[in-house]
Amino acid sequence: MCIYLQKGVIKLLVCSVLFNISLYEAVGQEFKVRTVNTEKKTESTTLSIYDGESPFFDLQELAKNPHYYDGAKILFIPHSSHSYSYYEEFYIKDTIEMQSLNDTIWSKDKKRIKKINKVISNVYKPVRADTGKAYYFGSGLHDLNGGIIKPAYGYATPVSAIDGKVFTVKSCTSTIDKKSSLDFYYLNLNIVLEDTDGVDILWKARFWMSGKYVFMPIIMYSYIEKYLQFVGKQYVNYGLFDVKDPSSIERVLDDIYKCTELSYIEENRVISAGFNSIYYYSLVLFFTHQGEEIHYNIIPTKNYGWMEGKNSMKEFDSLMEPLAFKQRALKEIEERDLKIEEMKKTTLKKIEEKKNAEAIRLAELTKKYGTKNAKLIMESVVQIGWSKQMCIESWGEPSDINKTITSNTVHEQWVYGNNQYLYFEDGKLTAIQN
Repeated sequence: MCIYLQKGVIKLLVCSVLFNISLYEAVGQEFKVRTVNTEKKTESTTLSIYDGESPFFDLQELAKNPHYYDGAKILFIPHSSHSYSYYEEFYIKDTIEMQSLNDTIWSKDKKRIKKINKVISNVYKPVRADTGKAYYFGSGLHDLNGGIIKPAYGYATPVSAIDGKVFTVKSCTSTIDKKSSLDFYYLNLNIVLEDTDGVDILWKARFWMSGKYVFMPIIMYSYIEKYLQFVGKQYVNYGLFDVKDPSSIERVLDDIYKCTELSYIEENRVISAGFNSIYYYSLVLFFTHQGEEIHYNIIPTKNYGWMEGKNSMKEFDSLMEPLAFKQRALKEIEERDLKIEEMKKTTLKKIEEKKNAEAIRLAELTKKYGTKNAKLIMESVVQIGWSKQMCIESWGEPSDINKTITSNTVHEQWVYGNNQYLYFEDGKLTAIQN
């Protein structure tokens, strides 16, 4: 029995070896084990960061990248309509704010300080909001207002602590709640701001986004700083300069625009902010010009819808500092004079080249046809008796030739423009029609 089993095993091994040999010969190579990466490649996208150019606080950019405004400074535009007195959802981050509810009260009989009532609150600069209304950024409603006003209660942040103040964006976290199959969603923001005293504030807001621009009463401070550099300086209007009249430099230099301040103005308030008809002050540069005060709105009108108002100036982009203007004007005059001089030189050169060419041609024609005929040819004149070649030298090639052949003579009519004709008989000019 054991012998039988051993023979069977040997037979099986032999068969296995023969099979592998035949398989190797059939395929001609050894099979290898390989690992293939089947994971889908994900394209890396570079998120943009605020470049300091745009004046607007753009929620669309924050929805794409919560760190878009990290490190940037923002200014909340004051509202002029007095629709609300408080803000909600501004909190002291990771700290507790202690505030006295009332002044020190002395007992009438014992002349000692009573226990001072205190409130523990994490509201930023809390004030007891028993009366008035509070404003909350991001209503969560479908009216696309971007905010909501409601009766104030408890402790809230006074408007004076936010409006007109500059804050630094330290960080932001955002979440998006899809509420529709369309391109609508809720954008939830937790933005950490730092005020000018170094206090960290958590600003919580919720916005109903529709893929459209959402008005925010916020201006990027880096944009404002570009205009702050104008304050206290004098300017002239480059648009009044005429490069053809050098004396216009002095007239422009005598017409001074003095920039006095960058301030808010109610006259230019926004037409429709989308914030429950709240109106906001516009930031403008004030100038004095010829004894009159004028102003320029530094915020583009197409997004904020500011009214231009009285005494608003149009030519701001052409204002220059006097020294820079004079240098530019003198350079333009110099460049213009150089161009005129170059044009004169080019013209004189062409005249000289033409004279030289005419002299050479006159010499060649004189050698061929004599002095008298050469001068006539140079004056584009033809005479009876001239040959065809002499006529071509004077008038050029005809546009058409009509031939009439008789038994003894060949008649030709050469057609030129403006009803001019030359008639030849046997190669000689016999008639001129013009």
